[in-house]
Amino acid sequence: MFYVIAPLIKLPLSKKSEFTYSHSKELTVGTLVKIDFSGKNLRGIVLKKTSRPRFKTKAIKEVVAPSLLIPKQLSLAKKISEHYFSPLGVVLKFFIPKLTKKETRQESLKA
Repeated sequence: MFYVIAPLIKLPLSKKSEFTYSHSKELTVGTLVKIDFSGKNLRGIVLKKTSRPRFKTKAIKEVVAPSLLIPKQLSLAKKISEHYFSPLGVVLKFFIPKLTKKETRQESLKA
């Protein structure tokens, strides 16, 4: 199965902020996942399920928190991103609970 993921990082507005990844199991929209992005282990949010692309995709490494965000939160994040010309990944970071942010910070300190 293939999913559109928004990595939780700051990307230039001129670049696309959604990327396609694969996973062997069914995931729900709003799931927090761990992905390989440009050689780094990052977290991302599943935005939607998609059909098989024509190009090769990377696999989602790990499901961190299933159904962390609801569709209304994702819709609000997209509207905020468009209105304030801010990268979607940066906006989505504000929707993530503190517990998962602490885990992210601890992981980056270990690396």
